[in-house]
Amino acid sequence: MMFRLRPRTSILSLAALGLALTTNCGGDSPAPTETGSPAASVTAIVISGQPSSPMLLASSVQLIATPLNASGAIVSDQTVTWTSSDESLAKVSASGLVTALRAGSATITAKSGSAVSTVTLDLRGGGPVGTGGATIKTLDDAVALTIPSGAVLQTTVVLVRPLVGGVIDPRMVTGSAVEIGPESFTIGKLGSLTLRYDPTKLAAGTVESALQLYTLTNGVWLQVQGSTVDPIAHTVTGGFFRAGSYAVVATPVARITMGGALAGGALYVGQTSGLTATAYDANDGVLAGRVLTWTSSNTSVARVDAMGLVTAAGAGTATITAAADGQSATVSVPVLAATTGSWSQTEEWSTFQGNPRHTGEILATLDVRSFRQLWTSGGVRGPVTLGDGKVFAGRQTTLVALDALTGTQQWSYDLGARDSYDPPAFGNGTVYMQTGGHSNSFVWAVSSADGTLRWRTAYGNQWSSWYAPVIVGQGVYVAAGYYGGMDSYDATTGTKRWSVALNQYDLWTPAVANGLVYAYTGDYSPKLTVADATTGAVSYEIPDPNFDWRGWSMNLAPVLGSQNDVIAQPDDRLISFDLGGKKIRWEVTGWGSTWGSNWQVTVAGGVIYAFNGNQVEARSEADGSQLWTWPLPDGATPVGTMIATSNLLFVSTSRMGIGATYALDIASHRKVWSYPLSGYLAIGANGVLYIANNSQLAAIALR
Repeated sequence: MMFRLRPRTSILSLAALGLALTTNCGGDSPAPTETGSPAASVTAIVISGQPSSPMLLASSVQLIATPLNASGAIVSDQTVTWTSSDESLAKVSASGLVTALRAGSATITAKSGSAVSTVTLDLRGGGPVGTGGATIKTLDDAVALTIPSGAVLQTTVVLVRPLVGGVIDPRMVTGSAVEIGPESFTIGKLGSLTLRYDPTKLAAGTVESALQLYTLTNGVWLQVQGSTVDPIAHTVTGGFFRAGSYAVVATPVARITMGGALAGGALYVGQTSGLTATAYDANDGVLAGRVLTWTSSNTSVARVDAMGLVTAAGAGTATITAAADGQSATVSVPVLAATTGSWSQTEEWSTFQGNPRHTGEILATLDVRSFRQLWTSGGVRGPVTLGDGKVFAGRQTTLVALDALTGTQQWSYDLGARDSYDPPAFGNGTVYMQTGGHSNSFVWAVSSADGTLRWRTAYGNQWSSWYAPVIVGQGVYVAAGYYGGMDSYDATTGTKRWSVALNQYDLWTPAVANGLVYAYTGDYSPKLTVADATTGAVSYEIPDPNFDWRGWSMNLAPVLGSQNDVIAQPDDRLISFDLGGKKIRWEVTGWGSTWGSNWQVTVAGGVIYAFNGNQVEARSEADGSQLWTWPLPDGATPVGTMIATSNLLFVSTSRMGIGATYALDIASHRKVWSYPLSGYLAIGANGVLYIANNSQLAAIALR
């Protein structure tokens, strides 16, 4: 570019761009001007007006070239040619006006005759950030820096440019590294930095899910924890709080863990369930969004898709693997022959643990492939009971009836303000329950058809709560008594038939069978008490001398087993009472229960199922010997009760407030189904599983 320059001293202000660029004339002031001198007399050029700080993109600066002769005098009316080392970075006009186009370093040259002079300009993206925060998008929107409000104390100009030199990591995406300055720049609140990368520049074998934001620290590229990749937009985003060098780098997988609904479980042929895999870096940070390769060792047994969903194809065992970056994790998946469902259960779930014997046993073979949720209801208090096509439960101060198949409320009966509301029982077309307190404790009988009151009878109580009453024929049997005991009432009239004094305990209910009533209570005189169901006369007692007092709540009901025995799990023992020999048949000690946390056992098919600490144990009803165990998943704790069918055991657990109910295949001792709710369990003659806790009720169709 040719331009005949006259001396001038002004430069273009950049204040409108939020950046003050200062002039630097360099050296002493030139000598007096000599006019009309030939170009050959120009021996040097002095460039002034160059900024002392980096130029922001899209800003301009006016450079001034002053030709000098050998004596140092200004030579006027000379032609000066201006050029840029890279017109894509900075362009210069014939008059020396320079405009920053792209980040980098550009050299501007002024030439007059044989005299040449240059200045190098530092061109950067960025912009001003005020106290209200800002988002700066620069370098063709390849960089987006978001600073929140209050992160800076005064307006600051942030400068961004591609990384110049520095340590290069072979895992870095070429062209993704940037420098953010000035060096002293820090913010008081965490912001975010997004870098866009070119997917065609990934190193061979690198997948986009492996990319994360890294920062250069003490000469080493370190991962910005918690950064995430968007493979659609080809961007990586992470936290930002200080100036420095940043880049998009592929993080190698250091280890992989497996989990999910199927982990530790089994499938029936035709069943589908999911696995999850989590990848970690060398610092044990989770590599979010990492794509893993899933494979099965035997696709004729189990197939797995790209998301870890496993489908059982044939009986056998397959190993499912998730792998990335040379690391892998495996899980063994047994596939069981499909089960044909059959239903023999006709007795309704009428009281605590289903029946007057409290066994928790259901006569059915279940096919988990048929399981499906029917409905859920909030604000319902468990345990529940079933009958007359309805589910009966507590809700605040009321007893409610819900349609067993739809969950629709059929009726509600207000019990008034009471100190406690105990679980209901069903029989004779009537719902029976107790409320507790002191002088205001009652046994209630409400019509199951329409919720009208049939009778209400006061009973002795000292603020105790109980499990559900037991209904056999025309007898209603309850735990009761001001100082402990049990009562019997006429099921139709509510008239008290008899009372038996017992040790003073709450949270239990008697078992009833074959014309006898069974009560198990601890101190002061621990024993199993057996009374005549019609008269209340005590037939016999079996002492329990090893009972360990752990509070005034039994937290269990005696279970009448199949071998003329009563089974219970008090304190840290499992105990069997021999009813024929009127003695303790056997007991297993040293269990993992904690103070006051007795659990209810389930007895089915000659097997006792009980919680022992954080595992389920199956033991022989005959002698208490251990048959098999199942550890509760992920350190969970037991919740509520268990139910056994011919082929499945339903177990309810909780971990960190998150509940789950599992179905275990009894033959393989493997988990084959789960549902995300825990509580007391009930299975109706209608083939529906009900899970109820203090706030929610779910109905699951089992056939």
